[in-house]
Amino acid sequence: MDMINSVKKSSNNYREQLIANKIAVGIHENKNNNNNNKENIHNQQQQYLLEEKQLLEKQKNLSKEMKEAEYLIEEGTNRLENALKAGALSEVNVAKLLIVGGREKLKSINEEQQQLTGDLDKLRLKRKDAFLHDQTINKKMKQVQQKQQSSTDIMDDSI
Repeated sequence: MDMINSVKKSSNNYREQLIANKIAVGIHENKNNNNNNKENIHNQQQQYLLEEKQLLEKQKNLSKEMKEAEYLIEEGTNRLENALKAGALSEVNVAKLLIVGGREKLKSINEEQQQLTGDLDKLRLKRKDAFLHDQTINKKMKQVQQKQQSSTDIMDDSI
């Protein structure tokens, strides 16, 4: 009888040791996966920040171009007024070209800015989603670690 109890106890200890080893391997794998996920998310967030910086720089350039287009229109308007006062038809045509060119440039810049604003909004949504995804992963990892810790504690108590 003593020998049977000894074998049962040995078998139980062996199974518990296997379970403890599996839990330890699982914890190690989860940590590696968590580190890889965090690294990927960090890289993705850095990429989003870089893209946003480029889009904001493009937005600045468009703003400068818009000022130039406004200047063309203003210059054309001034020339038109002066040409009408002086009665110089050749200057009227030049003024008209400046005004039309400025308007076309403004229209083009306006379309680009609308597209750029849409791109920035999409990028900011991606960043927000990535942040929320990172928070969710962290929350899940804490839950898994707590479960693993409680499993480990139970295993330690039974040994």
